[in-house]
Amino acid sequence: MRRRIPNPLCLALLALLLAVWPAAAEEPQGDVPALAAFHEVIYPLWHDAWPKRDLAVVEGLLPQLAEHVAALQGAELPPLLHEKQAKWEAGVAAVAAAADAVEKGVSAKENAAVFEAVESLHSEYEGLVRLLRPAMAELDAYHRALYQLYHRDWPGDDREALAAGAKLLGERCAALAAAEIPARHAARAEALSEAFTALCAATSGLEAAVATGAEKSALDAAVEAVHSRYEATSALFD
Repeated sequence: MRRRIPNPLCLALLALLLAVWPAAAEEPQGDVPALAAFHEVIYPLWHDAWPKRDLAVVEGLLPQLAEHVAALQGAELPPLLHEKQAKWEAGVAAVAAAADAVEKGVSAKENAAVFEAVESLHSEYEGLVRLLRPAMAELDAYHRALYQLYHRDWPGDDREALAAGAKLLGERCAALAAAEIPARHAARAEALSEAFTALCAATSGLEAAVATGAEKSALDAAVEAVHSRYEATSALFD
């Protein structure tokens, strides 16, 4: 049997799954299994049927495509990714529309329309993969720790957990500041570097506030400062 050489989309999907995999079992997860499973039908559509313009293969995959679209429509984003909900819903709707166009093209035996729709389906699917793929693994690791602190430890006024979370944020911010900015973001490298510095300064401020047993109002301000700096940093990747 001839070996298939891994294609860029497979590698990108693998990178997505590895990047969002939690560093520890108790950390919030950021993967969507239905999106990973969708690749099972995208691969033969895009790499087998589309290049050969093989309508029979597409027709044979329609039941599987319908199942995966339904699963994707029923999938929920994990709380960690709540800020991407609107874009996720729009992306899923676009995938469903493209899949519907594929089915209609097959029914009408319109080859050109079918393969134009397959191309659109592949593009929309890749858009969802890019939406969930972390901009930087180090920033994603910081976000997971921040989510735990901001949405669980801080509202529960758990000072011990807050201290551990602040320390973890400090470690992850140091890793972020030392990380190499991916080539695809090279154009904004200077702005990102400045943002990382500001984020780490706010993180250090939180660590100091926790360590010195600051009043609740000061501690609240330090947590909010970290959260705001993270949001500003994350927005630079949009």
